[in-house]
Amino acid sequence: MASTFETGVDRRGTACIKWDFQEMDYGRSGLIPFSIADADWPTCQAVLDALKNRVAQGVIGYTDIAPEYLAAVAGASAGITGPLTPTGSYPPGASYQVSVTCWRP
Repeated sequence: MASTFETGVDRRGTACIKWDFQEMDYGRSGLIPFSIADADWPTCQAVLDALKNRVAQGVIGYTDIAPEYLAAVAGASAGITGPLTPTGSYPPGASYQVSVTCWRP
C-alpha cells in the first residue's frame, strides 16, 4: 500500500472519533473536524511491518526504550527541528516520550 499525503483514506465506518461520532458528540454530522489530529491517510508500510513483527512475537507487554529507538527519533527529527539530545528521562507514551526525551541544547 502506497502511503503518501496525496493518497487519502475514507475513515468513516472505522470507529474514527472525528468522523463517526459527530452526531453523538455534537448533535449533527457533516462537520469539518478541527478538534482531533487523526490521520486520514494510510499508515506507512514500515510501521505496519513493525507492528506485525511485534505481534508475531506472541508477547505484548511493557518494554524499555531501545537505544535504536532514540537514535531513530533523533535522526528523523534532525532535519525538522535540528539536532536533538537524549535527556535520559523516559516517561510512558510514545508521543510524550518523543517530546520530553529529546531536547535542543
